[in-house]
Amino acid sequence: MYNGVLKRPNYKWKGSTIAIQKNGLNLTHITYRPSKVDKWNYSFFFDFEGHKDDKKVKSLLEELNATDAEIKLLGSYPKAEN
Repeated sequence: MYNGVLKRPNYKWKGSTIAIQKNGLNLTHITYRPSKVDKWNYSFFFDFEGHKDDKKVKSLLEELNATDAEIKLLGSYPKAEN
């Protein structure tokens, strides 16, 4: 499981969800909060299946880092063995 926050102008958040889908990752939760710094902007919190060392997650993070997004990793947890 990957937990992270993505700060982008409000009109660009949808591109982030498209990038998650394009990389074949399962988005499990999304929430948003008003920015504490920028008026009328929001911080989006994404949870999706995958680990920061997975090829698909690395590809997604590289793609998002190439944009004007501010990305913070809040956690990356390996999938539990059954």
